[in-house]
Formats: sequence, structure tokens, C-alpha cells
Amino acid sequence: MNPQLGLAWYYERQWDKIRSYSKDRATMEKDYKDWERGALDAVKKFEAQGCTVNKVYVDVDMLIAWTKRKHLPINGKARADYVNHLLAERHGLNNDI
Repeated sequence: MNPQLGLAWYYERQWDKIRSYSKDRATMEKDYKDWERGALDAVKKFEAQGCTVNKVYVDVDMLIAWTKRKHLPINGKARADYVNHLLAERHGLNNDI
């Protein structure tokens, strides 16, 4: 069985919003198409290593609500934790991190 990983996938219409709320916006691509190109390259690299990549679509408003409940800043770690939370929910696991 291939290793599995989750990768946050954003909606183009919400890209400016996720950037505006993220504390690490300076390290994020300014343009959605640039982000998407990098994300697709990452998918190819992981798949070439034998991983199964699960694109986890992130609704920014839901992410914002989740981080508020958790008292977390919105940054790369929080976005990754949220993806893990969504994957756990998808698989019926109680992973309310």
C-alpha cells in the first residue's frame, strides 16, 4: 500500500482571502495560478515517490472558524493541522486537533 498524504487545495475565488488572513502571507504566492502550479508540481513529486496524494479542498471560512475555536493563528502549521482534521473526519476518526 502506498503512503498517503493530504495536501491543502484552495479555491481560486478564495485565494486572496486566505492570503489576507494568513500570518505568513509574505511566504505565500501572491497569485493563485502560481500557487496552483507549485502545488501540482508537488503532487507530481510525491506521486513519483510512490505516495498517494489526497487533495483536501479547504473552505477558507471554515478554516477561519476552526482556527478561532482552537485559538490558533492562521499559518502553515494551522493549515496543515486543519487538513489533517478534515482527513480524519473523512475517514471517521475523531481527530479534533
